[in-house]
Amino acid sequence: MRARAGWLGVLALVLAAAIGPTARADIIELSVRIVDEQGGPHAAMPTRLVVGSEPSSRRADAGARLIADADGRVSRTLEATIERRWSTGDYLVPRRLDTLSVGIELDLVGRRALYWVRLTDHGRRGASIGIETFVQGRDGTFDAPLRHVPPASWQFPDQPGGLLMSDIGVKPRSWNLESDTLADGRRRWRATIELTKQVFARR
Repeated sequence: MRARAGWLGVLALVLAAAIGPTARADIIELSVRIVDEQGGPHAAMPTRLVVGSEPSSRRADAGARLIADADGRVSRTLEATIERRWSTGDYLVPRRLDTLSVGIELDLVGRRALYWVRLTDHGRRGASIGIETFVQGRDGTFDAPLRHVPPASWQFPDQPGGLLMSDIGVKPRSWNLESDTLADGRRRWRATIELTKQVFARR
């Protein structure tokens, strides 16, 4: 019983430290590169980058509108907060998972789509990536996910029975998320994402 009580006390301290009295913004250095299916850069491509913790991040006017350079790259540096949660997973001791959500707005078959990318730092195991595709709903907010049509097709949510796509419009090519601690105690995150933009032929 004492061992159990001791373990619960340690867990409570860890969670209290994680929550903290106030959350301080981190420095986010974000770099996104868009390439075609042959690996060539999409130079001069217009896009928009927004971090998930920015106000009204799913709105069409959130974040920054940018034009890709000759290498197909767009970049932003800003202050934002990282999503932090604790998980035991396969471990007995809880470990912190830090997740950065990034919205990347691109064209999808003549419509604007927001690719919602989630990079999660797993420490020594590196970072994992997840991507969802959203189009604009009735109020213009990017909150309408593509509709999955089994077994392996996707469709715009407001066009049932319409165009079928074989994928969501982009594929992750490479990614990384790493951080260090600044002199003032804040974390600085460097996130790099490379996406292959898919092209769909109408049939």
